[in-house]
Amino acid sequence: MLQAVAEAAALGFGSVGITGGGVFMLPSFPTTLVDIARILPSVVLSNGTLFTDRVLAELEPLADLDASIQLSLDSHDAAVNDTFRGAGNFGQVVAAIPRLRERGIRARIATTLVDDSQGELDELCVLHRSLGVPGEDHVVRAVVRRGGRRRSTSVRSSALTTRFPS
Repeated sequence: MLQAVAEAAALGFGSVGITGGGVFMLPSFPTTLVDIARILPSVVLSNGTLFTDRVLAELEPLADLDASIQLSLDSHDAAVNDTFRGAGNFGQVVAAIPRLRERGIRARIATTLVDDSQGELDELCVLHRSLGVPGEDHVVRAVVRRGGRRRSTSVRSSALTTRFPS
């Protein structure tokens, strides 16, 4: 992974994003992420469920690097969020954010909107701000539904990715 990132930097890439479903399941990933962030600005997507004391300690050098951990949080309501993300996910994400921030690690929130509910989104923004995540670190994506037998929902292109001010 480090070789690929070094090659990307040599080719002029400006940053790297890492996803793949559970990268923190790899015991060596926290230190690998630190090494990657020393090469290029980095964002890693996470469900926020594997931040043990050991993992957090190994991630602490990220505080001095251009790196962030983007956590998925789809609702301010635990039951609604956990319907999409799995039982207990809401509590783990909400607990992980302050633990990351205490160590100076930048936490971002990614929200996937299933319905166009501004009230729901407003409540989620209140929550992420209360956890210290500013609006510019909240990425909102709408689910785009197309054709088929179901009713199709049109979404303005400007609504597909939105960052909210603090």
